[in-house]
Amino acid sequence: MPDPTQSSTSTMTLKQVLNRLKAHPAVDGILLVGTTDSDKLTPVSDYDILIVLSESPVPLQVGITYIDHRLTDLLFATVNEVDRIITEKQQFKPFAYLLSVSRWLQTGKIVFDRTGRLQRAKDTLQNSNLALPTSEYDSYGICFGINFDYLHNRRMAESDDPVYQTALDLRFCFTLNNLFWGYFSLRGILWEGEKKAVRYLEIHDPEFMRLIRQCLAETERKVKFQLLENIAEIVTAPAGGLWAGKPMAIATKDEGNQKIEDIEMASMFWEQLIGIEPMQEK
Repeated sequence: MPDPTQSSTSTMTLKQVLNRLKAHPAVDGILLVGTTDSDKLTPVSDYDILIVLSESPVPLQVGITYIDHRLTDLLFATVNEVDRIITEKQQFKPFAYLLSVSRWLQTGKIVFDRTGRLQRAKDTLQNSNLALPTSEYDSYGICFGINFDYLHNRRMAESDDPVYQTALDLRFCFTLNNLFWGYFSLRGILWEGEKKAVRYLEIHDPEFMRLIRQCLAETERKVKFQLLENIAEIVTAPAGGLWAGKPMAIATKDEGNQKIEDIEMASMFWEQLIGIEPMQEK
């Protein structure tokens, strides 16, 4: 695995870096996002820069560096990707990476636009809702993951084995993170990162945010598990809540064209594999 090189821009100002990028013929546009180059910049703020390229020797996607001693996120896009956003307009249904580009285009500040492409894309996205509705199939997948974690956490919480207890403490970390993200996904709310998510909840659901903070601060394992259970019930409420009893559930491979009926067929096939006839509706 190659080690990263030390940042060559760490002692350069943002303006100096932008001027160098503007001078390169392969750079078609530059856009700054968030607090970058704004009066809201704080000592701990980072820089976020979208760079649109007309050509590149390798397919760049994301990068991380330092500019003016600030941690800096780099997002790269091609002119073809931006053109796709422009031409497909409201019918544009981007995959995850292009969705990130679209969000940055929608909210960012254009500082260089060699061909006017960025402004056209920004105009296209001005009234677009990038929080695409979650399909029934995708909602099931999210709930499957939440319930899968919950059932295993509950199993491990019943053990007095120190190894199980430490493993459970580790699982709590990603469980809470998945629940936090799942709250937004199951409600079709645009995810724009943790900071904006926290600010959104402080305004729109302060009680849920209070539970999240309480769970983060809790050190007693049993109490933390109970808090996570309560949070999971809230998160999954739009999809029916946590599964009751001793459930049997199957998730299918996401190959881009799945439907909720595939889940039902998968469960029926499992019953056939173990020699149980599916229950007939009366």
